[in-house]
Amino acid sequence: MAADQLRSVVVWAAILAAGTLGRPSGVAAGENLALHRPYLCSDTLLAGWTGLTDGVTDSDAPPGCFATGGSAQFPKVIMVDLGAVCTISKINLFNSKKGNTRHVSLSISPDAQNFEQLREYYFPSDTVQTLAHSFTPRRARYVKIALHDSWGTGEQGPNCLFLREVQVLGDLPGGGVSAQGNAREELRLARQQPPLVSTPAVTIFRRYRATAEGVLRIAVLGDSGAAVTEQDTKPWPEALAGLLEASGAQVELLNVAAPNQKPEDGVTLLPALAGDAHPPDVLILAYGRDAALAGGDVTAFRRAWQTLAAKVAQTLPALVVVVTPPPLLDPDGKNQPPLLAWAQAEEQLAAQLGLPFVRGGSVLAAAPDPTTCYGPGARLNEAGKALLAQAVQRLVWGEKLGG
Repeated sequence: MAADQLRSVVVWAAILAAGTLGRPSGVAAGENLALHRPYLCSDTLLAGWTGLTDGVTDSDAPPGCFATGGSAQFPKVIMVDLGAVCTISKINLFNSKKGNTRHVSLSISPDAQNFEQLREYYFPSDTVQTLAHSFTPRRARYVKIALHDSWGTGEQGPNCLFLREVQVLGDLPGGGVSAQGNAREELRLARQQPPLVSTPAVTIFRRYRATAEGVLRIAVLGDSGAAVTEQDTKPWPEALAGLLEASGAQVELLNVAAPNQKPEDGVTLLPALAGDAHPPDVLILAYGRDAALAGGDVTAFRRAWQTLAAKVAQTLPALVVVVTPPPLLDPDGKNQPPLLAWAQAEEQLAAQLGLPFVRGGSVLAAAPDPTTCYGPGARLNEAGKALLAQAVQRLVWGEKLGG
């Protein structure tokens, strides 16, 4: 995928690449505050169809147009983060000639928790139309678009919904907004997504493990977010093994994650895993933290990760589970780079390849107070590691092994 497409796929990457949003504080009313702003969708996206806030209002093809995946779970909710509490007075929602988008509603919030619904609308099935909703100026940071149903006639399936663009018109606050997001912002967005995405392979694996005997073998490839280090002698994969053993399973954990391990390093480790007399039943891929900390290129990371996933499919007959990195929330107040770009790159690829995955950010965002899940250096503490381990257990085994 070209770099310009990736900037649409991973919306935070566009902001980081730009270095600044280019909008000074105090701009005139009518500025599109949603332009190039990050958003998340409760459904996975149709591969490449990610142009919801790219400024392109006349495209019905990727990457200029937006499309959800084909899940039958409704409503499908999109959350756009404007980057600061702004004064807004109009929202324009452009549907697509691809059709299928039907009942929509628009809501706004200053904090991603308390929402005010502004409008409901029904788009026609076969006409390009813009919902232009003006209202008395409100103070808000988050715009929620709920897609409640479909016309059932989409080109990519009955539940795939299309939009060309969303615009949010208004004024920035006096201090403007920053080009980079931060962990708290990422966690607010992540709260809108389900933490677990399963696949048929998980169902098959559960049936297999319900009747299989012997040791359950788990291998982990990843970076410092999953590795055993001097600072973290019991990372979350070790906590996962402890949970399974407590449920009565015999577990063998081979955690070969290491600080600064890259996906291309994972490729070199695969032959040893495949050549073992007892290859793993489950392979966990947990990358992204160190790449973000190093300020790496998201496009290169995505390519290397895709190569690794392809090699895994060729090499190991194991259930592959992807765990995306949670945001780097540092209780010491130190600035940490946003991880959303890397997490979304992994998520997009996992969805395309049909791999189950755990959204690390969404797992922690569901905690009553996510700040209690972090320790020094923006690392997960025992509470955070337990939540992530429990999420992986729920995805792969249900509430209990074989459940």
